[in-house]
Amino acid sequence: MKLEEINVRCAHCGKESRQKFIFSSSSFGAMDLDTRPAPPARKFLSLEIQRCPHCGYCAPDISEGENIRLSPAYEVFAGRGGMDGTGKNFLLAAMLCSEQGKEPEAGIFCLKAAWAFDDAADTANAAAAREKAAEHLLRYVDAEEDGDIAIVLVDVYRRAGMFSEAEGMIGRIGDTGDEDMNAVLAYQRRLIRAKDVSRHTVEEAEA
Repeated sequence: MKLEEINVRCAHCGKESRQKFIFSSSSFGAMDLDTRPAPPARKFLSLEIQRCPHCGYCAPDISEGENIRLSPAYEVFAGRGGMDGTGKNFLLAAMLCSEQGKEPEAGIFCLKAAWAFDDAADTANAAAAREKAAEHLLRYVDAEEDGDIAIVLVDVYRRAGMFSEAEGMIGRIGDTGDEDMNAVLAYQRRLIRAKDVSRHTVEEAEA
C-alpha cells in the first residue's frame, strides 16, 4: 500500500488540514459477499474517508466538491457523540449523497459504515447502518435494475437480519445466467434459511 499525508483545503469551508491518502493498495484472498476486500486492503477502511476538523465535511477527498451545503440535520448528527468515528464519518458522507440524490453512493457509504461498526464490535449500529444501506440501494435497484447492486443488497439484507427481504430479492434477481453468481445466490439461500447473519466470502459460496 502507498500512503501519503498532505495538506488539504476543504471544499466546503476552505480551511486546511492534514489528511491521509491511499494512492495504491492490494488484497489477497476472497472478498466478502458484500464486496468488502480481503486483507491488507480491508484493514485500512478508516483511510477511505476524510473529515474536515473545522466544519465536519466528510468525503473520500474533502478537497473535491462544488456548492457543498451541510444541512441542519447533518450538523446535528455531526455533533452527536457515542458512535465510532469511522462509521459515523461514512454515515455523514452518505447523508450528503442522499441529499444530492446519489442513492448508490449513499448506500455504499452506509455499507462501509457497517463494516467500521463490525470492526468496533458494535452490532447494533452495524445492523442499523445496513438497514440504511438497504434503503438507498433498493431505491437505486428499483430505478435502474442493476443486477450487481441487487446481489450485494441480498447480503446487506441478510446481515441486517432482514431475511424475508433477502429471500425476496433473490427471487427478483432470478437466474443471472452466470454460474458463479447463481452459486452465490444459492449459498445465500442456505444462509438465510439458517438465519445466519455472519460474514461469509465469495470463495465459500463457490466451493
